[in-house]
Amino acid sequence: MITFSHSRFALILCLILAISSFAKGVENSGQTADAAKGQQQIMSKPTSNDFNNIAEVYRFMISYYRNPQTNKLVAALETTLKSDFCEKASRAEKLQFACFFALAGKSEPKVVIGYKNLFEPGNNNQRLFVLKVLELCWNEDIEEYFRSGLKAGRFIRQKEQIEGMLEAGVPLSFDALSEHVGPIGRVYMHWSEFVVTGKTEVIDKLIRELVLRDPNISAEDANEVREASADVLKDMCEQNP
Repeated sequence: MITFSHSRFALILCLILAISSFAKGVENSGQTADAAKGQQQIMSKPTSNDFNNIAEVYRFMISYYRNPQTNKLVAALETTLKSDFCEKASRAEKLQFACFFALAGKSEPKVVIGYKNLFEPGNNNQRLFVLKVLELCWNEDIEEYFRSGLKAGRFIRQKEQIEGMLEAGVPLSFDALSEHVGPIGRVYMHWSEFVVTGKTEVIDKLIRELVLRDPNISAEDANEVREASADVLKDMCEQNP
C-alpha cells in the first residue's frame, strides 16, 4: 500500500503554493492563446515530419494552451499511433492522450475528419485508441461512417466497441465520462483539460482530488489518487515555471 507521509504532504503544500503563484500568469495568457487559436490553419491530412517521436508529441501537448496549433493535431495523433504508445501505455495514459486530442480538435470538423482517416490504417490497438478519441468528438458524419462500415461487414474486431458506443448514444460528454473512468482516470482528464484550455479552475479540481478523500473509494485507492494528483501538479509546475 502507498503511504502518504508528512514529507510528501509538505511537498504537496509547496506545489499548491507554486501553482497558485503562476495561476495569474496563466489567466493573463488566455487572451493571447485565444487570439492565436483563431489564426491557425486547419489541416485534415497529417504531416508526419512535424514530430519525430512521442516525446515531441508530449512537449507539444503540455504547452498547447500557450500556442494552440490545430494544424498539427492530426500529425501529432499519427505520430502517437506510429510509436509503441498504443501497445505499452496504461489505460490512464491512453485516456490522458485521448482526452487531449478530443478536447483540442472536436470544434474543428477538418481535424475530426483527419482523426477519422487514421482509423482504418491502424492495427487493433491503434484503432481502439482512435475510436476513443472519436467517441469524445463525435458528430453525425462520424456516426454514419461507423454505421455504414458495420453494415458492410467492416471493423470486425472493433464491432463490439463501436456497437456499444452507438447504443449508448454519442457524443459522450467529458462530465459523463469522468463518472466512469474512476478516480485515477479523472485526475488525468483534469490534466488534459488544463493543457488544452489553460483554465485555472482545473487546478482547483486537482487540488480537491489531492486533499479531499472520496468516501466511496478505499484507503489504498485514495492514496493512489493523491500520488497521481501530486505528480500531475508537479508536472504542471515544471512545465509552467
